[in-house]
Amino acid sequence: IYVTLLFFILNIIFLTDNLLIFFLFFEASLIPLILIILTFGSRNRKLYASFLLFYYTILGSIFFFISIFLIYYRYETFSIYSLTYHISELKIFNIYNTIIFLFLFLSFCIKIPVVPFHTWLTEAHVEAPTIGSIILASLILKVGIFAFLKILFPIFYNFCFFFKNEIIFIFVLSMIHSSFVILSIFDMKKIIAYFSIIHMNFAMIGFFTFNFFCIEGSLLLVLTHSFSSTLLFFLIGLLYDSFKTRNLSYFSGLNFFYKKYTFYFFLATLINVGFPGTITFIGELKVIYGILYYNPILAFLLLIPLFFNFVISMLLYTKLFFGSYVLEFYNQEKKAIYINSLLQIYNLKKIVLKNSYLILIL
Repeated sequence: IYVTLLFFILNIIFLTDNLLIFFLFFEASLIPLILIILTFGSRNRKLYASFLLFYYTILGSIFFFISIFLIYYRYETFSIYSLTYHISELKIFNIYNTIIFLFLFLSFCIKIPVVPFHTWLTEAHVEAPTIGSIILASLILKVGIFAFLKILFPIFYNFCFFFKNEIIFIFVLSMIHSSFVILSIFDMKKIIAYFSIIHMNFAMIGFFTFNFFCIEGSLLLVLTHSFSSTLLFFLIGLLYDSFKTRNLSYFSGLNFFYKKYTFYFFLATLINVGFPGTITFIGELKVIYGILYYNPILAFLLLIPLFFNFVISMLLYTKLFFGSYVLEFYNQEKKAIYINSLLQIYNLKKIVLKNSYLILIL
């Protein structure tokens, strides 16, 4: 029922032309995810993650609501079409319109998310069940980008173009920050969550260059991220269902027992890093090629997080599937023990075989 409610909310968001209705359902899109985390979350921090998600939603909704109030107070309409094509005063540079633009920008940045408004995403991914992480990565993150494309770019095109250098700088810092933070993380779902932040900010950089090549590449990145991150979260969820842990340091040498699982994870990793031949590679190539004409220094800076994304993805894969087969767990007395359980091996193999058709569809 939560997923059905979410799909209903997303349909309203994608179809409405009323700014007020868009605002109500835009903020309500996180309610089903909060309910999924509270209902099906398996760890003690699920309440903290739900409150964090709720607080950031409230913060973004405050900025959004103030912007809507200011728009209606002066221009007396909620129609996105009218605001885009019939009200030329919104295109004029003044303090009033600049405040509206900045508040809308902050509200949408929380949904993507952009550093420092990103902590709700990592906590939500870690505490959510597998289906919650899949919904969050494939649908809810795209709502923020859709808001940029539907509201901010058409209505405030002049402001986006005028502030594009500062905005791109924010997205670049967000990518670089996420790249370095990943180095200290051992929870595999949190690692994939930071991969999502890198990809989403990279796509937004392509949109704000106002280059046709970059925009085309960004749309491809947004599309392929829905598949690559979904597949990675699904595979890590299978691992967690069998061993009840996502700590990377506990796993090694899974390739000796899980041949099909290893193959599917390898495919997901290739899509995530943008290996030549994947749509992710085409999207990244288009964005980098377009940015070279916009600013060669910026293109060089973007190679840093992309390089970290590749290296960490490969390290994650090699750590999981190669080396000696040892699984380390902690019992209730916090004493380290080593388990090589044939029952766990059988359970994971059974789950992978049972869901192979879903992985191939993704």
